[in-house]
Order: sequence, then C-alpha cells, then structure tokens
Amino acid sequence: MTKRLEEEFCEGVFTEFLKDRHGLSTEWDHEPNGHATFPDFHMRYGGRTIAVEVTAFMTMYEQAGRPPVSDLGIWKPLERLAEDVEREAIAAGALRGTYILTVDGPYDEFFKATKELKKLLYDFIAATREVDQVPMTVPPLVTPSGQRYLLQKCESSENQVGIAMLDDGEAWGYEVAKQLGGLVQAVIATKAQKLKSSTLPCVLLLLDRYHLGTEREYGMVRDHVARLGAASPARAFHSVYLLDGQRRSYALHPAAGGDWGDSASPIHAT
Repeated sequence: MTKRLEEEFCEGVFTEFLKDRHGLSTEWDHEPNGHATFPDFHMRYGGRTIAVEVTAFMTMYEQAGRPPVSDLGIWKPLERLAEDVEREAIAAGALRGTYILTVDGPYDEFFKATKELKKLLYDFIAATREVDQVPMTVPPLVTPSGQRYLLQKCESSENQVGIAMLDDGEAWGYEVAKQLGGLVQAVIATKAQKLKSSTLPCVLLLLDRYHLGTEREYGMVRDHVARLGAASPARAFHSVYLLDGQRRSYALHPAAGGDWGDSASPIHAT
C-alpha cells in the first residue's frame, strides 16, 4: 500500500524531530492493510513500539460559479505565481531582498485575481528595489476583482519571493487558533475512539495545512486542549503533536511533549 503524501511528510518531519530533540533513531513500518486501518504506522526505537496515526487538516473555500476548492488548491497556484514573479524579477535585475505576498479570504474570486496579483506583486518589487524594507500593507489591499492581499518587503540578503495565506479577515490569530482548536478537538475525539482497538501507546500527528502556523497560534491551540483537563480525549494518547509546512513539530499534549525515555523528556505520572 502506497503512503499518502501527508503520511510520508509527517514521517520525515517527526523522525527529524525525535533525532534532533531526543537523540532517537526510529524505524517506521507502514500499515499494510490500507488507510482505513488504524494506525498508519508502527514506529520502533530502543526495543519499544508505538503506533502512529497521521491526520491532515484541510479547509474548503466557496468559489463563485464553480465547486469549492481546498486551501491546497489556492496555495499551489499562488506558489506558482510567486515562482514566476521571482524568476522574472531576477531576470530583470529588480529583485533585491525578500518579498512576501499574503492573500486573505474570502477566496471566491481568487482565480479571477491571479493575473492581477502577479502584476501588482511585480510592480511592488520594481518600485521598492532600492528600499531595504517595507512594512506589511495593513489593512489588506483589494484587487479590481475583489481579492484581498497584503505586500511587504523584509530586509534580507536573500533575493526571493515568499507567500502566505490567511483565512478570512479581521482577528486573524484568534480566528485561526479558534478554528484549529475546534478541528484539533474533533480529530482527537474521533481518533481516540479508534484507539480503543489498539493495545499499543499511540502518537497522533496533526499536519496543519493552513500555512498560518506560528508558535503563538499553536500555543493558543495547546491551551485550548489543556483546558479540558481530565475530560480531554487527548489523554488517551501517548502524545499529540502538530506539524507545519516548515517541518516544525509542536507538542499539543502533553504541553511539554511526550515521554520518550530520555533526559530531554519530561517526567509524566502514569
């Protein structure tokens, strides 16, 4: 059975995390009976076996006159747009520093706005080539077709164009944390039910596809989980971690991370 892309990504990220943070060398065996079978992996280290389950979050956005599209369906065209602008700006000698294009929902007119965004981004780069940095344009600007966006230039020796994606408006950090918190709780509760069929301790890896992940937002989600205390279904797991697209791992439960039997691990009562 072929691994899903998110499973392969999470296996690599968490292997690196355990090696770097806890000095552990791990071996992963993929579940051979399919994606519907719990767990996704058996992870082995130091004579110990732990089950690992992987879940990726995805947001769907309404579209004007077409089926809804996932956040990945927005992210990939945006990524290509930034790559095209970066290549053209480098060829023209205009790219000096690091630029960030951030798009902000709603995204119902996103695909109508891609050419506008490309031109606006390139024009911004050309106009600010001699400036070291330009703060983010808050509140968001709006393209002629109605897509909200923000631009900024960061002082950097790297000549590059990056992208970011916000959800849908005002209190971004709180809104993202609230939505992620709700998703996390729902997924943990569902997976905890499946966990009853396993006799092994289980790690739950949650892959955040919002592309918004900052330590502050993830900290808010961790607090959201912790507030349930003994009632939290997260207590059924050895540990729960949230992984982001930058290959970073954040402990959600326990708050200080799981007990991996090394000096870097916290001591947890059983």
